Amino acid sequence: MKLYFFQFIFIVLIVKSTFAINPSTYIIDTFQNIEVENHIKKRYISVGLVMAHFSTKYNNQESGYGTSLFNLGGESLINLSLRRKLELSTGLYYQYGKAEYSFVNERLIFGELSLPFIVSVPFAVSEKKSFLLSPGFYLGSYINEMKQIKDDKLSTNNSWHELPTEYIDGYTSEKLIFDFYIGLGYREFNSKNGFFQFNLFTKYRLNKHWLNQDISKLIFGIKINYLLKF
Repeated sequence: MKLYFFQFIFIVLIVKSTFAINPSTYIIDTFQNIEVENHIKKRYISVGLVMAHFSTKYNNQESGYGTSLFNLGGESLINLSLRRKLELSTGLYYQYGKAEYSFVNERLIFGELSLPFIVSVPFAVSEKKSFLLSPGFYLGSYINEMKQIKDDKLSTNNSWHELPTEYIDGYTSEKLIFDFYIGLGYREFNSKNGFFQFNLFTKYRLNKHWLNQDISKLIFGIKINYLLKF
């Protein structure tokens, strides 16, 4: 009876040693699988709606112009996830802006076309959501900036006309845009291939432009993006 018992114990030990997994091998395989998964999921294309607010205060003084709560814009980005939880984003950004001086029927209209360069650091990450801190900068150009005046309300025409540049105080042909950007984002995964991202952001225009005599360099806004894996 004792012989059978020891034979049984011996067989069990052999089977266990045959199918046992080396812990170090298991850890290596796990990390390799994670690395492969991250490699598959590290590239996204992002399409987003931007709502930016331009302040009409400059040097702590009212310029006399008024702006709407938000001016619409849009952006398309390529997002690359790197190791150590860093993400790089670049692409194309367009922003429309308008400020109106209603008392004298005068307004400013401009557009911005920029290349964003953003680094995002995810934190408070869970299975279905995360937060992001995103510093960066935008390099671009003003497009179609103009000052317009309107005919007198008693006029039969009563339409807007572009004011010649020689009549614009401080006008310069310089079009460069260089903005420092900081954003705080919330990301929620809605499928295996994509997710929504909501950002509150602030931009500060580092270079001077003739529009700054009426519009502040400090810009606030909201971005709503959808990111899709490719």
